[in-house]
Amino acid sequence: MAFCGNCGAEINDGAKFCPVCGTVQAAPGAQQQQQQYTAPVQPVQPGPRTDEEKYRYLAALSYLNILFMLLGLLVGNNSNYLRHHANQCACLVVWNICCALVCIIPILGWIVGGIGTIAGFVITIICIVKALKREYYEIPFLGKIRIIPEV
Repeated sequence: MAFCGNCGAEINDGAKFCPVCGTVQAAPGAQQQQQQYTAPVQPVQPGPRTDEEKYRYLAALSYLNILFMLLGLLVGNNSNYLRHHANQCACLVVWNICCALVCIIPILGWIVGGIGTIAGFVITIICIVKALKREYYEIPFLGKIRIIPEV
């Protein structure tokens, strides 16, 4: 007696099809391989999504344009995650305005303002990455300032 390679049912020698599942069997004389039946894996049901998971892309986009920041405040009005990143974005906007004002001063202002603008750009990139990683990140020196309060 032989066994079906698909379902493991007992079949007659020389049978071309399994009488239980109908799978085509190997030709007579060929070695049949025994396959162990494994139960199908049940998919894991996702739980409720957190604010960090729902709004991480909108939080990252808020650093690119102030309109995305305002949209984030409208969409996730009660989300502390979005409010935190909107506050960090507002602090960066204030930083960039200050750097632009310093650039009015000839030579020394250009140097200091340029370095400040580059630092603001680097911090913006860091904030975008942290927002995509679902982390609360505070900008050094400016992060403690609360322009947009949390709920």
